[in-house]
Amino acid sequence: MRPSVWPIVVLIGDSSQSLSAQRPLSPSSSWIAYLPSDTVENYLKAIYELAQADSRGEAAVGEVAKTLGVTPGSVSSMLKRLHQQRLAKYERYGGVQLTAKGKQTAAAVLRRHGIIETFLVRVLKIDWAEVHEEAERLEHAISDRVLEKLDAFLGHPAFDPHGEAIPDAQGNLRTRREEPLARCTAGQERTVSRVYEPDGALLRLLETHGLVPGAAVNIESVDATTGVVVVGVRGKELLQLSLEKANRVFVAAG
Repeated sequence: MRPSVWPIVVLIGDSSQSLSAQRPLSPSSSWIAYLPSDTVENYLKAIYELAQADSRGEAAVGEVAKTLGVTPGSVSSMLKRLHQQRLAKYERYGGVQLTAKGKQTAAAVLRRHGIIETFLVRVLKIDWAEVHEEAERLEHAISDRVLEKLDAFLGHPAFDPHGEAIPDAQGNLRTRREEPLARCTAGQERTVSRVYEPDGALLRLLETHGLVPGAAVNIESVDATTGVVVVGVRGKELLQLSLEKANRVFVAAG
């Protein structure tokens, strides 16, 4: 029998940080009954991911709007709702931070999304450039029982096909020391750890040039003046990326 209280823990090396969750990530369907809609889950997931990349642990309204493809006004309205439900902390004209309850819920959604993506790519052979939208459709409907069966079938994956961490059943989120390609120095060889890019066209381009998680990549040049990073994978043609795109390809920290 699972305990009634499981902490969500972020693992970084040998250290851990509790997110003070008060419920398990794989509960009965009644656990998320307080969630009003799939839209709320999508907002929490977007805020969670953006806050992970921010030094202050918060997400800007404009970035949330861009991620979800909605207007800043719509985001502001939803943030007020999340604040009222104690899922997020938000002040007008400021950034947004998730509460412990919000982080727990977001982690549960990310777990479903990551496991589904992994299954679709590994087993059904769906293109990694198309799998995100398919997982978005399925993540809100899959039952906890089926989710845990998929997780076991896949061998409890820690990362999805794009290299994003998948929280385990206890909420443990394994992280790695990494940095974007744009911050690397010319002449270095690094290993691609993840690609944060919902644009299917760019994902196909990266795959064509071998820039996928686990690949060794050579940083040929980084030109801040022109805003271009040139990289290459052995046996593939060199690829020019804008700094914006290079900031979405992460490599293991040197």
